[in-house]
Amino acid sequence: MEFTFTHDAEAFATPADKMQAREFLELPSYAAAFYSSNHPPFPPTSPVAQPSSLLTSANGKHNDDLSSSTSSFPNTTPFPARIDQSSHDASGVTHDIAREEVIGRIEEFICAWIATLSDNDISEPPTFEVRRRTKANSIYYPGERKNGESCQQLPGLKQGDGVVIKKLSEGGRGSARSYAAIFAILAFSHRILLSNQMATSREVWYNYKASHSCFKCQADCDRAVLDAASLLGVARHQLGIVGAAKGLMAGHFRFRVWGSGRAWNECDGGGGDGEGGLGCGGTLIDSCWITDVMEVECLGKHRPRYIVVVEKECMFKRLIGDGLLGQAGGIVLITGKGYPDLATRACVKALVDAFAVPVVGLCDCNPHGIALLLTYKCGSFRMPESQAYRIPLCWLGLRPSQLKRRFDLPDDTFQAFSEGDISKCSSLMDSPFCQAHLPWREEVETMASEHLKCELEALNTFSGSKGRRDFLSQYVVSALLSGDYLT
Repeated sequence: MEFTFTHDAEAFATPADKMQAREFLELPSYAAAFYSSNHPPFPPTSPVAQPSSLLTSANGKHNDDLSSSTSSFPNTTPFPARIDQSSHDASGVTHDIAREEVIGRIEEFICAWIATLSDNDISEPPTFEVRRRTKANSIYYPGERKNGESCQQLPGLKQGDGVVIKKLSEGGRGSARSYAAIFAILAFSHRILLSNQMATSREVWYNYKASHSCFKCQADCDRAVLDAASLLGVARHQLGIVGAAKGLMAGHFRFRVWGSGRAWNECDGGGGDGEGGLGCGGTLIDSCWITDVMEVECLGKHRPRYIVVVEKECMFKRLIGDGLLGQAGGIVLITGKGYPDLATRACVKALVDAFAVPVVGLCDCNPHGIALLLTYKCGSFRMPESQAYRIPLCWLGLRPSQLKRRFDLPDDTFQAFSEGDISKCSSLMDSPFCQAHLPWREEVETMASEHLKCELEALNTFSGSKGRRDFLSQYVVSALLSGDYLT
């Protein structure tokens, strides 16, 4: 049955009903008690509800059948609680949603949960479903070009229809913990959204670390945030929760929130202090690139000609020190310091759209470096909203074919190829992307067959032996100008 959340004051008969719903958002303490007691107050004598509804009582009765039940919210009409995915994008996420509507979705879900609990026939807490964030439940869709390069659909991933049923069960401490954790996140999100604030996922973890047993570690907290977002059909940042600032950028441009009238923030990694106070280390990329629409302008007469995404912070700083920003007609450098967070991906996407220039990736020559570039290019199945930030990234290096063709590196610069590397290469070769992009697959095959694995830092050794400190930056410039990169 179709389910559409709306935040409408008339959905609550009286202000008192609305206040009750908000007070009931202290449910995490109540739900955590299920876990702590190791004995849920509702004996699991009935089968688990089928995933035909998001929120279903244990006897299989849907919420729209509960209007006659004795509820603590007698004037609130329960609703069928299933998200109609046809109203969302391929990621199952509603974009451009108002803060008030997210607050309303949280309150309405809680009302439906209470109404289900009030059913006289209930024998265990209601179950609900969230999307399964696994590789097996992801669907790859290939890119395609129309009218040359003027119109293209980028390759990407979207979540399938697989779901996880969240429930409380006798002796099931793990399932009870994850069940309670979602309510903890809903309560935290509701509180900060009402106060029009934002918090990092690290802050959420520390907020509950001492007082709740539903989060054993930061990873548990992060999973609960994603589960809560999936439950409501929103992106993580729309819950008021974002990742800590991580990525860095450098280039001759400035930026600000669109239409804000605020002062411009200058991004210049050529030796100034930078927005993040990091000197020539670049400007910190914060969550504004996700939460706001950004306005970007060039500093100087000409826009940059390339955007280069670098895997590692140390290589990012080395290239800045080598003066790469001013070469090849102007370059913007970005690093996610390893696998990129969502803000870094959003920033790269915004700059690609603003400058309309090629974007290339520079990573270690190993399987995880390739997987990192594909995160920028295709998104991540664990973060469905990342599909909005896919970019037409090209693989500049380091590629196995380049190591054989262009460099004469000593044997001790190469690293041992592990069983994990072989397994990762097999996974990459079997991936739909590499199946559809033969040049990428051939590079992975060469890496796996010849055990070619080395880090970007190896080129520093090579440049030292050749008496050229800037060898890495000159290699980047040469590859850019000659078009030596894979699309």
